[in-house]
Amino acid sequence: MKNFVMVLILLVNFSLPAFAQEEEGSKIEVQQRLEQSLKDIESELKDLKAEARKATGSVKKDIESQIQSMEKDKEALQLRVKKLKEASGKAWEEMKKGTQEALSKLKASFLKAKETLKEQ
Repeated sequence: MKNFVMVLILLVNFSLPAFAQEEEGSKIEVQQRLEQSLKDIESELKDLKAEARKATGSVKKDIESQIQSMEKDKEALQLRVKKLKEASGKAWEEMKKGTQEALSKLKASFLKAKETLKEQ
C-alpha cells in the first residue's frame, strides 16, 4: 500500500506541470483566436463602411448608426481582450466567457448590418 501511495504521488506531481502547460497553451490559443477575430472585425468594418457610402436615404442613416455602435462594441472587445491577457484562474475563465459573448454579439451586429444593406 505504501508503494502504491508513493507511485500515486509521483504520478500526480509529474502530471500537474503537464496540465498547467496544457492550460497555458489553451489560454494562448484562445487569445490568439480573439486577436485574429479583432483583425477580421476591423477588415469587415472597413468593407462595411465602403458599402455604407454607396447607400442612400434611411438605409444610409441606419447603417451608419449600426457602424458607430459596432465600433464602440469593437473598442470594448479590444479592452476585454487586453484584460483577458492579464487575468488568470477563475477570473480568466469568467472573462473568456464574457469576451466570447461580446464577440458573438458583434458578429450578430455585422449580420444585421449586412441584411440592412441587402434590403436597399
